[in-house]
Amino acid sequence: MNFFRFLSIAGAALVALVGANAKAATTVYPVAIFQNNGVGNPNRLIGNTPNVSNFTRNDSVGLRFGGDITGYTLNLEIATLRPRITYVSIRLGRFISGVFTPANGSGLTTPLGAPSTTLYLPGTAVGALFVNTTAFSASCALIGGCNALVIGNPAFSQTNSRFGLAVVGATPEPQVWALMILGFAGVATRLKQIARARPAPAFV
Repeated sequence: MNFFRFLSIAGAALVALVGANAKAATTVYPVAIFQNNGVGNPNRLIGNTPNVSNFTRNDSVGLRFGGDITGYTLNLEIATLRPRITYVSIRLGRFISGVFTPANGSGLTTPLGAPSTTLYLPGTAVGALFVNTTAFSASCALIGGCNALVIGNPAFSQTNSRFGLAVVGATPEPQVWALMILGFAGVATRLKQIARARPAPAFV
């Protein structure tokens, strides 16, 4: 194969790979919202305005991402928090053809200590909240990958609790970045091998 043709193909593959992961980093608005249970103005979850979506007890919203977020870290921006016992619930899953199939978290418990397939986190302060989702990875793999989640203020929160959510994003875990880097290194090595294998031009 011509060296420059191979280089073009490899470059296109890299662009596609990077583009797919970049697309998965944020939700797709406004079509991202596939479920809205009581949340005020869920379309405000865009991260570029001072407005927030307020979650009172038992409120939840479903968000679809632009790609697979299996093994990613969620980035939540808690803008407001009522000073009561408040929890944030998260359930990953796959949303396709209008149907959300939930993934089951492994090794998780409720705030009361009972086994759970949903992740519960205490809301303790405003600001960035980083959420490790590896507990869902095995189940996500079984359903073809997770590209969506349902986030809410569960019944475990105290009555009248509330938190405001400004943005939801997702970034790869370190091991995902490591695999991507290894892939890039493999392509670079192959390119070097092809370059070395080309015969030197003959002088006449």
